[in-house]
Amino acid sequence: MCHMLYLVSSDPLPTIYQNSKYPQLTVKAVPEDYRVPSKIRELIPQAKYIYNIHPNDLCGCYFEYEKNDEREANLNDYINDLQWDKKLSDWLYKTHGSIEIFKQKQFSFWQECRDAVTSFGCYLHDCIHLTKSLMLYMTWCGDEGKPIIERKIISPSSFSGESCYPWSKDTLYTIRTEKVILMHRIVRAINSYLTNNKFSA
Repeated sequence: MCHMLYLVSSDPLPTIYQNSKYPQLTVKAVPEDYRVPSKIRELIPQAKYIYNIHPNDLCGCYFEYEKNDEREANLNDYINDLQWDKKLSDWLYKTHGSIEIFKQKQFSFWQECRDAVTSFGCYLHDCIHLTKSLMLYMTWCGDEGKPIIERKIISPSSFSGESCYPWSKDTLYTIRTEKVILMHRIVRAINSYLTNNKFSA
């Protein structure tokens, strides 16, 4: 079972594949004759347009990346364990030829996943002004339409940094600009201050 990411919008957005501006990112429209759109719209009425998000040629399970030093540490642990597993060691050398080639491939794979996530952040930054409503719906394949467990507000910059693990089951993220999120925080802080002062007066 795979993780699924659906970008839902009230207005049309550009589709992306093999675009040098957004490396490793795929944004494709979900076909209307597929069962998913109707299930998503039962949960999210604003979802007039629905897009599937994933790294190029990979499923949504790989839409994440860890810190590079953590990746290297985990990879070195894996390689050290080869001395205790002859079958795994034989498979690695037969498939990749050498430890160095294997490490290079693992780095390239990590880089592809990281580029897909950070490209999505850039895509959101560029497209957020094209629509009145923009949300990211995350769930398991086949679970579309099940009740949303959590709702959060995020910005395009959420898909960046040293690492990014955006996964949260059955979660709906409302995507807003950093400026709008800041204004909401200021308003909440002012309301909280006024409420506290009212009761303490």
